[in-house]
Amino acid sequence: MKNKIALEEHFAIDLTIGDSQVYARPEVWQGLKNNLLDFEQQRIEQMDEWGT
Repeated sequence: MKNKIALEEHFAIDLTIGDSQVYARPEVWQGLKNNLLDFEQQRIEQMDEWGT
């Protein structure tokens, strides 16, 4: 399915983002957190770049 994104599996909100921190290595947490909270900037660019 081209141009389809399983968004519900790949985002977070400020209220619950802390619950996910235990699953990430400390050195990657900030980048992961930024991606999970982002809906409009870098993730759209990344998806376009990778053809998602």
